[in-house]
Amino acid sequence: MRNLTIGFLLIAAFSTCKSNDSKTSLPIYGTRQAVTKIVDGKSVTDTIYQTIPKFKFVNQYGDSISNKDLDGKIYVADFFFTTCPSICPQMARNMLKVYGTYKNSADVRILSHSIDPKHDSVPVLKKYADKLGVKKEALQKYRQTVESLNSIVNPETNETVIEELRALISKIIAKRLKPQIAPQYPMIEGEDLVDPAQLVADVKAGNLEPRVWETYELREKSGKKFGEVEITLICDRSTSMDDNGGAKRREQQKAAVLLLEALKDFADICEAERVNMESPLEVRSEVYSFQSSSDDAKPLKLMSKELGEKERVDIFGRLSTTSGSTTDFVPLGVIEKGLTDEIKKKIIEGEIKKIVIVFTDGGSDDVSKVQSALNKLREAKVVVIGVGITESGQPALSTYAPNARLAKTAEKLPLILGDLLKEHLADL
Repeated sequence: MRNLTIGFLLIAAFSTCKSNDSKTSLPIYGTRQAVTKIVDGKSVTDTIYQTIPKFKFVNQYGDSISNKDLDGKIYVADFFFTTCPSICPQMARNMLKVYGTYKNSADVRILSHSIDPKHDSVPVLKKYADKLGVKKEALQKYRQTVESLNSIVNPETNETVIEELRALISKIIAKRLKPQIAPQYPMIEGEDLVDPAQLVADVKAGNLEPRVWETYELREKSGKKFGEVEITLICDRSTSMDDNGGAKRREQQKAAVLLLEALKDFADICEAERVNMESPLEVRSEVYSFQSSSDDAKPLKLMSKELGEKERVDIFGRLSTTSGSTTDFVPLGVIEKGLTDEIKKKIIEGEIKKIVIVFTDGGSDDVSKVQSALNKLREAKVVVIGVGITESGQPALSTYAPNARLAKTAEKLPLILGDLLKEHLADL
């Protein structure tokens, strides 16, 4: 019987994993089976763990997937059928969580096998996969953009922008870790005897205070202790973003991906290290866009710490379309009105750091409304930065002054975003 397989094939490398020279053996579950083979002309029976036989199935794209595609990989397999009304949907959601965790691993694959090949044809499986939010073309474009981030190099440091941001995130976490116990050796007194042979030699020589002991001290790590950071990105989707072949639109997409990937890594590490941090940090983000439509007041992503790949891919796709003009004042007004007294108090007391970054390639349709919102946000100690894109974005320097930057070419936009993140996250 031929099974049809949905293969969520993961192709990128881990972005935040730590190197570890030690190797851990994973347990092997299941019963062994007796295998007889000829060794040196004699029949020898051995018991070995069962292995998966060779296979070749068809996935939702009509492509063949075989055991050869999984050589040297770790893969998770589950079994389902698309008309399953009970456990399968929950299992699919849980598998998507596994996928979200290991999507960047070059060594991990996930295969979901249909057990109803008569009904679950290739088109049925594709529709089922699309409903789960896994779309091949959009996913490939997004991942290609993620890969392209590795080629964005800071000319001043000769380091990639993404690596600089990862280093910054590591420093922020390190500042917040609980006090470390640092060993001191050699000491006259201490908790641990680390050199017994030297102790005997020194005593025989008449030295009754040998320095052969090790003691420990608590070493406090410094740094400001914001408990929360909220970052809002506002993107320009006006028609002019498609001028000159759409370079501004593409580079804005790339910059947005840089931010989303960095914040995803940041939020994940903060969550993983929460129990180890003296002052835990929660990272939340939201994304708006403007194009003189009713959607300007609605976020592409709500403010939250969640930032799954499907959500990131959807934002990337939404930023590929343009229409209308520069109504940047709309999302700014929504953000300003959303500042409750409680949030304002937390900002003043240093519990929350709130950052808003606006991309724009031209003059605002209503500068007075932009500046009214800016004044109120900045009075509440919200950091707001306007970034003009190419020479046509020059008006942003005056509209968003004093916190304004200009990307003289569209290709400079991701670099400038990286610089802004390093500047305004450094005090966390």
